[in-house]
Amino acid sequence: MSTKTETKIDGKRTDHKTYGLDCPIARSLDVIGDRWTLLIIRDLIAGRTKYQDLLESLEGISTNLLAERLSRLVEEDIVTKILYNEKPPRAEYQLTEQGQQLAAVVDSLFHWGVQWRGWGDAPELRSLRELMIHTLALKPEDVRIVKAKRSRVRFI
Repeated sequence: MSTKTETKIDGKRTDHKTYGLDCPIARSLDVIGDRWTLLIIRDLIAGRTKYQDLLESLEGISTNLLAERLSRLVEEDIVTKILYNEKPPRAEYQLTEQGQQLAAVVDSLFHWGVQWRGWGDAPELRSLRELMIHTLALKPEDVRIVKAKRSRVRFI
């Protein structure tokens, strides 16, 4: 049974569904369990920090839903919003330390999904590095990028 808690975001009333359970997993899902939220975090981890870049990457998300999810992540101190242009207003979003720690969660979900749900055309696996990690069943930390003397990039 889920309950709703009433909060204000940017002066607007918003209802957030919660599990209402005194459990760390339920409380975590209260914040990051909404549709699109972990995909937004995935994109922020990947370096997409501008609203328009997030919108283009998350094919199918509406602009108001993206704005709502980002506002909630800012409110929960998972993301910071940095204004870099006043007219028109433009912002960049970056993960806080709390948000950066979700990288391990996203990585685990990714590997679980690859193993049990198939990886298909996952954008994360389009790079040579990610393809090698998948094909050789390596962990991302096992493969690092090393610059060669001739400015070529190679993997080890």
